[in-house]
Amino acid sequence: MTEVESQITCIECGSVDRVMICSEPADEIEMIACSMSVELLRKSTCDVCKNKKREAFLARTQVFEVEEDQFKIPSEHTGYDKTKASPEGQLLARAVFENRDQHLYISGIYDLGKSKATCGVLEWLKDQGKKVGYIGFNEMMSKYSTLCVDATKQKADSFLKSLLNHDYLLIDDFCKKRLTYSNCEAMYQFSEYIYTHEHSCKIWVTANFGYQKALNKWEDEDLGRATFSRFKRCGFLDWKGQSFVLN
Repeated sequence: MTEVESQITCIECGSVDRVMICSEPADEIEMIACSMSVELLRKSTCDVCKNKKREAFLARTQVFEVEEDQFKIPSEHTGYDKTKASPEGQLLARAVFENRDQHLYISGIYDLGKSKATCGVLEWLKDQGKKVGYIGFNEMMSKYSTLCVDATKQKADSFLKSLLNHDYLLIDDFCKKRLTYSNCEAMYQFSEYIYTHEHSCKIWVTANFGYQKALNKWEDEDLGRATFSRFKRCGFLDWKGQSFVLN
């Protein structure tokens, strides 16, 4: 069997490349093999286009890379001291500790010490070797929106999934500001990730008001109701001032 140079045109960009293909096959088997090779080459993509496709695919599917200590507890919420906490704050800290292996929705008045008490339990869990994370709700929504604009929605969704790469995650000051439609979509998607149970992360949420009042902050109340419905179906316990109850 001899080989001759032939030209193949890329089906993506139209560029022409020179390749060696067989000519005058020695037998029928080689003839079939050569015919198949030529046909495949005619439908092929050049290396440049292949690399561009690969880079585009990686950009679409890249998993969000979590920076070291990105979700660490802020210094203002560390060093919980129950002797300095109010009786209500002490009661909350004890209840969070006792129910630490549940999803928790912790609502209550301003200055109750929700963040400080909850972070105190997180610090204890961290000392026990658990992977704990903290993120403010406004920061969470801002990061998601920025990724949607500057990167891709897939990368923004990967950011939401990365939050679940903890044993315990605290989302602080839930619904502190009004949610745009994009924020509503993000929280609904996040609740879906929680609902799938494809993780072992326990979600703790602090807020200044309960579900019903929180709905007033949602631009799309239907997505808000759907999100809270998933919270309830995931077994979130609600703080009622004295104890946690299953809503």
